Amino acid sequence: MLRSGILGKRIDQKNTPYKFYIVDDDPVVLDQLREIIEFKQLGVIVGEAGDGEVAIKELLELEADIVIADLLMPQLDGIFLTKQLSQKGFSGDVIILSQVTDKKLITKAYESGIEFYISKPIDEREVISVVSKVLEKQQLKSILSKIRETVIFSNTDDLLSKNNYSINEIDYSIADIKETSEKTLASLGILNHIGSTDIIETMDILMNASTEKSLHLLQNLKELYKEIGTRIKQKEYQVAVSEKAIERRLRRAIEYAALNIAALGVDDYHHPKFERFSYNCFDFLELRKAMQTMDRGEQPSIKINVKKFLEGLSRDIYNQINNIE
Repeated sequence: MLRSGILGKRIDQKNTPYKFYIVDDDPVVLDQLREIIEFKQLGVIVGEAGDGEVAIKELLELEADIVIADLLMPQLDGIFLTKQLSQKGFSGDVIILSQVTDKKLITKAYESGIEFYISKPIDEREVISVVSKVLEKQQLKSILSKIRETVIFSNTDDLLSKNNYSINEIDYSIADIKETSEKTLASLGILNHIGSTDIIETMDILMNASTEKSLHLLQNLKELYKEIGTRIKQKEYQVAVSEKAIERRLRRAIEYAALNIAALGVDDYHHPKFERFSYNCFDFLELRKAMQTMDRGEQPSIKINVKKFLEGLSRDIYNQINNIE
Protein backbone atom coordinates (compact mmCIF):
# COMPACT_ATOMS: atom_id res chain seq x y z
CA MET A 1 0.00 0.00 0.00
CA LEU A 2 1.11 3.55 -0.61
CA ARG A 3 2.79 4.67 2.57
CA SER A 4 4.75 7.62 1.32
CA GLY A 5 5.02 6.82 -2.36
CA ILE A 6 6.28 9.25 -4.95
CA LEU A 7 2.79 9.87 -6.33
CA GLY A 8 1.34 10.51 -2.90
CA LYS A 9 3.38 13.64 -2.30
CA ARG A 10 2.06 17.08 -3.14
CA ILE A 11 3.25 20.59 -2.49
CA ASP A 12 1.41 23.88 -2.28
CA GLN A 13 1.55 26.26 -5.20
CA LYS A 14 4.73 28.29 -5.41
CA ASN A 15 4.43 31.39 -3.21
CA THR A 16 6.32 33.62 -5.65
CA PRO A 17 5.54 33.91 -9.39
CA TYR A 18 7.57 31.84 -11.82
CA LYS A 19 10.27 33.91 -13.49
CA PHE A 20 10.51 33.93 -17.29
CA TYR A 21 13.31 35.13 -19.55
CA ILE A 22 12.67 35.51 -23.30
CA VAL A 23 15.35 35.36 -25.99
CA ASP A 24 14.29 36.26 -29.54
CA ASP A 25 15.48 38.78 -32.11
CA ASP A 26 11.93 39.44 -33.34
CA PRO A 27 10.20 42.27 -31.39
CA VAL A 28 6.78 41.00 -32.47
CA VAL A 29 7.43 37.59 -30.90
CA LEU A 30 8.68 39.25 -27.72
CA ASP A 31 5.48 41.30 -27.52
CA GLN A 32 3.28 38.25 -28.14
CA LEU A 33 4.95 36.15 -25.46
CA ARG A 34 5.02 39.01 -22.98
CA GLU A 35 1.30 39.57 -23.46
CA ILE A 36 0.42 35.87 -23.04
CA ILE A 37 2.59 35.32 -19.96
CA GLU A 38 1.44 38.47 -18.18
CA PHE A 39 -2.23 38.45 -19.23
CA LYS A 40 -2.67 34.76 -18.38
CA GLN A 41 -0.71 35.26 -15.14
CA LEU A 42 1.71 32.44 -15.90
CA GLY A 43 4.49 34.33 -14.17
CA VAL A 44 6.64 37.45 -14.42
CA ILE A 45 9.17 38.35 -17.10
CA VAL A 46 12.49 39.19 -15.49
CA GLY A 47 14.42 39.86 -18.68
CA GLU A 48 14.55 39.85 -22.48
CA ALA A 49 17.36 39.66 -25.01
CA GLY A 50 17.77 39.65 -28.77
CA ASP A 51 20.65 37.18 -28.82
CA GLY A 52 22.02 34.33 -26.75
CA GLU A 53 25.28 35.94 -25.62
CA VAL A 54 23.49 38.75 -23.80
CA ALA A 55 21.02 36.24 -22.36
CA ILE A 56 23.70 34.02 -20.80
CA LYS A 57 25.30 36.93 -18.94
CA GLU A 58 21.96 38.05 -17.49
CA LEU A 59 20.43 34.64 -16.81
CA LEU A 60 23.12 33.52 -14.39
CA GLU A 61 22.30 36.55 -12.23
CA LEU A 62 18.50 36.63 -12.60
CA GLU A 63 17.86 32.96 -11.69
CA ALA A 64 14.94 32.56 -14.08
CA ASP A 65 12.78 29.44 -13.81
CA ILE A 66 11.96 29.24 -17.52
CA VAL A 67 13.81 30.49 -20.58
CA ILE A 68 11.94 30.76 -23.87
CA ALA A 69 14.51 31.03 -26.65
CA ASP A 70 14.43 31.11 -30.44
CA LEU A 71 16.19 28.18 -32.09
CA LEU A 72 17.87 30.33 -34.75
CA MET A 73 19.43 33.59 -33.52
CA PRO A 74 22.46 35.71 -34.37
CA GLN A 75 25.60 35.31 -32.25
CA LEU A 76 24.37 32.32 -30.26
CA ASP A 77 21.51 30.01 -31.25
CA GLY A 78 19.02 28.29 -28.95
CA ILE A 79 20.83 24.95 -28.97
CA PHE A 80 24.20 26.40 -27.99
CA LEU A 81 22.49 28.66 -25.46
CA THR A 82 20.95 25.59 -23.79
CA LYS A 83 24.31 23.79 -23.68
CA GLN A 84 26.09 26.84 -22.24
CA LEU A 85 23.46 27.33 -19.55
CA SER A 86 23.64 23.67 -18.58
CA GLN A 87 27.43 23.79 -18.31
CA LYS A 88 27.22 26.89 -16.12
CA GLY A 89 24.80 25.23 -13.70
CA PHE A 90 21.51 26.77 -14.80
CA SER A 91 18.75 24.81 -13.04
CA GLY A 92 15.72 26.12 -14.94
CA ASP A 93 14.09 24.79 -18.10
CA VAL A 94 14.47 25.96 -21.69
CA ILE A 95 11.58 26.08 -24.15
CA ILE A 96 12.67 26.40 -27.76
CA LEU A 97 10.79 28.54 -30.28
CA SER A 98 11.06 27.73 -33.96
CA GLN A 99 9.30 27.38 -37.28
CA VAL A 100 12.17 25.19 -38.52
CA THR A 101 11.11 21.80 -39.88
CA ASP A 102 14.57 20.52 -40.78
CA LYS A 103 14.87 17.01 -39.31
CA LYS A 104 18.60 17.21 -38.59
CA LEU A 105 18.25 20.51 -36.75
CA ILE A 106 15.29 19.28 -34.70
CA THR A 107 17.18 16.09 -33.83
CA LYS A 108 20.19 18.17 -32.81
CA ALA A 109 17.97 20.26 -30.54
CA TYR A 110 16.53 17.13 -28.98
CA GLU A 111 19.97 15.60 -28.40
CA SER A 112 21.19 18.78 -26.71
CA GLY A 113 18.72 18.17 -23.89
CA ILE A 114 15.86 20.38 -25.04
CA GLU A 115 12.55 18.80 -23.99
CA PHE A 116 10.00 21.50 -24.77
CA TYR A 117 9.19 23.13 -28.08
CA ILE A 118 6.79 25.86 -29.25
CA SER A 119 6.24 26.27 -32.96
CA LYS A 120 6.02 29.57 -34.81
CA PRO A 121 3.86 31.46 -35.57
CA ILE A 122 2.96 31.83 -31.90
CA ASP A 123 -0.30 30.22 -30.83
CA GLU A 124 -1.60 31.27 -27.40
CA ARG A 125 -3.08 27.88 -26.54
CA GLU A 126 0.14 26.08 -27.39
CA VAL A 127 2.20 28.49 -25.28
CA ILE A 128 -0.10 27.98 -22.29
CA SER A 129 -0.11 24.20 -22.75
CA VAL A 130 3.68 23.89 -23.04
CA VAL A 131 4.38 26.28 -20.16
CA SER A 132 1.93 24.33 -17.99
CA LYS A 133 3.84 21.11 -18.70
CA VAL A 134 7.13 22.78 -17.78
CA LEU A 135 5.66 24.03 -14.51
CA GLU A 136 4.38 20.52 -13.74
CA LYS A 137 7.89 19.20 -14.30
CA GLN A 138 9.38 21.83 -12.00
CA GLN A 139 6.85 21.05 -9.28
CA LEU A 140 7.74 17.35 -9.56
CA LYS A 141 11.45 18.21 -9.25
CA SER A 142 10.63 20.19 -6.13
CA ILE A 143 8.75 17.22 -4.68
CA LEU A 144 11.65 14.86 -5.40
CA SER A 145 14.09 17.31 -3.84
CA LYS A 146 12.02 17.35 -0.67
CA ILE A 147 11.81 13.56 -0.68
CA ARG A 148 15.60 13.34 -0.78
CA GLU A 149 15.78 15.60 2.25
CA THR A 150 14.17 12.83 4.29
CA VAL A 151 17.63 11.25 4.28
CA ILE A 152 18.88 14.26 6.22
CA PHE A 153 15.90 14.92 8.48
CA SER A 154 14.97 11.97 10.67
CA ASN A 155 11.94 13.77 12.09
CA THR A 156 9.15 13.83 9.48
CA ASP A 157 7.21 16.53 11.34
CA ASP A 158 10.29 18.75 11.25
CA LEU A 159 10.62 18.15 7.50
CA LEU A 160 6.98 19.03 6.86
CA SER A 161 7.29 22.18 8.94
CA LYS A 162 10.44 23.31 7.14
CA ASN A 163 9.07 22.72 3.63
CA ASN A 164 5.33 23.38 4.05
CA TYR A 165 4.09 20.40 2.10
CA SER A 166 1.96 17.43 2.98
CA ILE A 167 2.24 13.70 2.50
CA ASN A 168 -0.98 11.92 1.54
CA GLU A 169 -0.87 8.43 2.96
CA ILE A 170 -3.48 6.75 0.77
CA ASP A 171 -4.15 3.10 0.15
CA TYR A 172 -5.03 2.59 -3.50
CA SER A 173 -7.09 -0.50 -4.22
CA ILE A 174 -6.15 -2.72 -7.13
CA ALA A 175 -9.67 -2.18 -8.47
CA ASP A 176 -9.28 1.64 -8.50
CA ILE A 177 -5.93 1.46 -10.25
CA LYS A 178 -7.11 -1.15 -12.75
CA GLU A 179 -10.30 0.72 -13.63
CA THR A 180 -8.56 4.08 -14.02
CA SER A 181 -5.65 2.54 -15.93
CA GLU A 182 -7.99 0.78 -18.34
CA LYS A 183 -9.89 4.00 -18.98
CA THR A 184 -6.64 5.87 -19.61
CA LEU A 185 -5.21 3.18 -21.90
CA ALA A 186 -8.48 3.24 -23.84
CA SER A 187 -7.96 6.98 -24.34
CA LEU A 188 -4.51 6.18 -25.72
CA GLY A 189 -5.97 3.50 -28.00
CA ILE A 190 -4.02 0.60 -26.50
CA LEU A 191 -6.41 -1.05 -24.04
CA ASN A 192 -6.60 -4.19 -26.19
CA HIS A 193 -2.87 -4.29 -26.88
CA ILE A 194 -1.04 -7.26 -25.34
CA GLY A 195 1.23 -4.84 -23.45
CA SER A 196 -1.69 -3.20 -21.64
CA THR A 197 -1.63 -5.90 -18.93
CA ASP A 198 2.02 -5.12 -18.21
CA ILE A 199 1.30 -1.39 -18.05
CA ILE A 200 -1.57 -1.89 -15.58
CA GLU A 201 0.66 -4.07 -13.40
CA THR A 202 3.29 -1.33 -13.53
CA MET A 203 0.81 1.29 -12.34
CA ASP A 204 -0.16 -0.91 -9.40
CA ILE A 205 3.49 -1.47 -8.51
CA LEU A 206 4.45 2.22 -8.68
CA MET A 207 1.40 3.57 -6.89
CA ASN A 208 1.55 1.08 -4.03
CA ALA A 209 5.30 1.16 -3.44
CA SER A 210 7.35 3.25 -1.07
CA THR A 211 8.90 6.44 -2.39
CA GLU A 212 12.36 4.92 -2.47
CA LYS A 213 11.21 1.81 -4.31
CA SER A 214 9.20 3.78 -6.89
CA LEU A 215 12.19 5.97 -7.71
CA HIS A 216 14.51 2.97 -7.79
CA LEU A 217 12.32 0.98 -10.19
CA LEU A 218 11.93 3.91 -12.58
CA GLN A 219 15.69 4.28 -12.67
CA ASN A 220 16.24 0.52 -13.03
CA LEU A 221 13.69 -0.70 -15.54
CA LYS A 222 15.10 -4.24 -15.69
CA GLU A 223 14.14 -4.71 -12.05
CA LEU A 224 10.69 -3.36 -12.82
CA TYR A 225 10.29 -5.84 -15.70
CA LYS A 226 11.37 -8.64 -13.36
CA GLU A 227 8.74 -7.67 -10.79
CA ILE A 228 6.04 -7.49 -13.47
CA GLY A 229 7.05 -10.97 -14.63
CA THR A 230 6.82 -12.33 -11.09
CA ARG A 231 3.31 -10.93 -10.68
CA ILE A 232 2.14 -12.33 -14.00
CA LYS A 233 3.55 -15.74 -13.14
CA GLN A 234 1.65 -15.73 -9.85
CA LYS A 235 -1.63 -14.74 -11.51
CA GLU A 236 -1.55 -16.71 -14.73
CA TYR A 237 -1.25 -20.32 -13.57
CA GLN A 238 2.52 -20.19 -13.05
CA VAL A 239 3.17 -19.21 -16.68
CA ALA A 240 6.55 -17.49 -16.72
CA VAL A 241 7.13 -14.41 -18.90
CA SER A 242 10.70 -13.32 -19.57
CA GLU A 243 11.89 -9.80 -18.80
CA LYS A 244 12.79 -9.36 -22.47
CA ALA A 245 9.25 -10.30 -23.53
CA ILE A 246 7.77 -7.83 -21.06
CA GLU A 247 10.10 -5.08 -22.28
CA ARG A 248 9.15 -5.77 -25.92
CA ARG A 249 5.42 -5.74 -25.12
CA LEU A 250 5.70 -2.52 -23.16
CA ARG A 251 7.74 -0.77 -25.83
CA ARG A 252 5.37 -1.84 -28.61
CA ALA A 253 2.33 -0.68 -26.65
CA ILE A 254 3.96 2.67 -25.88
CA GLU A 255 5.03 3.08 -29.51
CA TYR A 256 1.48 2.35 -30.66
CA ALA A 257 0.12 4.90 -28.16
CA ALA A 258 2.64 7.51 -29.33
CA LEU A 259 1.62 7.07 -32.97
CA ASN A 260 -2.06 7.32 -32.01
CA ILE A 261 -1.42 10.62 -30.23
CA ALA A 262 0.70 11.87 -33.15
CA ALA A 263 -2.19 11.07 -35.52
CA LEU A 264 -4.54 13.09 -33.30
CA GLY A 265 -2.11 16.00 -33.44
CA VAL A 266 -2.06 15.92 -37.23
CA ASP A 267 -5.84 16.22 -37.36
CA ASP A 268 -6.25 18.65 -34.47
CA TYR A 269 -3.26 20.14 -32.66
CA HIS A 270 -5.56 21.26 -29.84
CA HIS A 271 -7.38 17.97 -29.39
CA PRO A 272 -7.86 17.43 -25.60
CA LYS A 273 -6.12 14.04 -25.71
CA PHE A 274 -3.17 15.47 -27.63
CA GLU A 275 -2.75 18.29 -25.11
CA ARG A 276 -3.16 15.87 -22.22
CA PHE A 277 -0.64 13.22 -23.27
CA SER A 278 1.79 14.75 -25.78
CA TYR A 279 4.16 16.43 -23.33
CA ASN A 280 3.40 14.33 -20.25
CA CYS A 281 4.04 10.89 -21.69
CA PHE A 282 6.15 11.32 -24.81
CA ASP A 283 9.15 13.19 -26.19
CA PHE A 284 7.42 15.99 -28.04
CA LEU A 285 10.04 16.42 -30.74
CA GLU A 286 9.67 12.74 -31.61
CA LEU A 287 5.92 13.25 -31.88
CA ARG A 288 6.46 16.22 -34.17
CA LYS A 289 8.71 14.20 -36.46
CA ALA A 290 6.09 11.44 -36.65
CA MET A 291 3.38 14.03 -37.36
CA GLN A 292 5.42 15.54 -40.19
CA THR A 293 5.93 12.07 -41.68
CA MET A 294 2.19 11.38 -41.48
CA ASP A 295 1.49 14.73 -43.13
CA ARG A 296 3.54 13.60 -46.11
CA GLY A 297 1.50 10.41 -46.34
CA GLU A 298 4.46 8.24 -45.33
CA GLN A 299 4.65 5.44 -42.75
CA PRO A 300 5.97 6.96 -39.50
CA SER A 301 8.32 5.49 -36.93
CA ILE A 302 8.98 6.91 -33.50
CA LYS A 303 11.52 6.59 -30.69
CA ILE A 304 9.92 6.09 -27.30
CA ASN A 305 11.10 6.76 -23.76
CA VAL A 306 9.70 4.07 -21.44
CA LYS A 307 10.62 5.89 -18.23
CA LYS A 308 9.00 9.15 -19.34
CA PHE A 309 5.84 7.33 -20.42
CA LEU A 310 5.47 5.45 -17.14
CA GLU A 311 6.15 8.57 -15.07
CA GLY A 312 3.64 10.62 -17.04
CA LEU A 313 1.00 7.90 -17.08
CA SER A 314 1.26 7.22 -13.35
CA ARG A 315 0.95 10.94 -12.63
CA ASP A 316 -2.12 11.14 -14.90
CA ILE A 317 -3.77 8.16 -13.17
CA TYR A 318 -2.91 9.52 -9.72
CA ASN A 319 -4.57 12.82 -10.63
CA GLN A 320 -7.70 11.05 -11.85
CA ILE A 321 -8.06 8.92 -8.72
CA ASN A 322 -7.58 11.97 -6.50
CA ASN A 323 -9.76 14.25 -8.66
CA ILE A 324 -6.90 16.66 -9.32
CA GLU A 325 -7.41 18.85 -12.38
